[in-house]
Amino acid sequence: MSSVSQMLRQTREAKGISLEEVAQRTYIKLPYLVALEEGDIAKLPAPVYIHGYIRQYAKLLGLNGSDLVLQYQQEAGRSPAPKLSVSTSLRSLITSESDVLAQPPASAPTAVRTLPPDLREESLKRPAVAPSPIVEAPAFDSSLRKAAMALHPELRESLSREPALRETIVEAPTLLEEVPAAPVQAPIVDTPVAEAPTAKEPSLRENLPLPDFISPTAQEIQQAKMQAQQIIANAQREAQELRVAAERYADQVLAQLENEVNRSLQTVRNGRAFLQSRRRKLQES
Repeated sequence: MSSVSQMLRQTREAKGISLEEVAQRTYIKLPYLVALEEGDIAKLPAPVYIHGYIRQYAKLLGLNGSDLVLQYQQEAGRSPAPKLSVSTSLRSLITSESDVLAQPPASAPTAVRTLPPDLREESLKRPAVAPSPIVEAPAFDSSLRKAAMALHPELRESLSREPALRETIVEAPTLLEEVPAAPVQAPIVDTPVAEAPTAKEPSLRENLPLPDFISPTAQEIQQAKMQAQQIIANAQREAQELRVAAERYADQVLAQLENEVNRSLQTVRNGRAFLQSRRRKLQES
């Protein structure tokens, strides 16, 4: 059985194709083609490029490129890459995904410490304690006030004023300490403050006099007028020169165009006269 190099060279020679033509049609460099037909692997690039060269070369010669690449791999001592069918790859992918989905989720670490079962049941059975209601003390009537005055003579003056005593009884103790009352501040008296004098903003409508260095003199105005007139005169002179030059150029262009038209008409007349003379000769003959 002939090698891949011999098969390519023999087929090319049988078809009468030169290596230069193969290089032009396959875009493979000529030294690589020579090394491929001679079987010189040292002069060839990486195997990936060699396989592509063999496929292009075989396609040009009408051979099966895949078979030649497989034969070249066997000759070089390299086993071909295993082919994995689509069904096998899909089956393995589905199996791996189903295994991942079937696993239970990992339990996240809990920061709250759980209670024992007996304490948890006891806490659930215990009814919730409602907050203690606010009880308003009844006002002293006349009989209670007299009894208090008889038992405590020292309170006779305070009870004779008949104050409305109302106390709030709260059973639940509070953890907040009593906040001392803020000291009474003296009332703030607004003292008049002398305002600093502000500068008067200049009004744009006022006719302010111009400074001396801005107001032009009569001589400067006359010089400016003379300069403006000189500039206008120079511009008019340049415009007149440009106008004359443009008219002269237009005359030259029209003259050249007239000459070209005359030449074309003369050529047409000459051709017409030639055709007429030839027609006469043909009629006479």
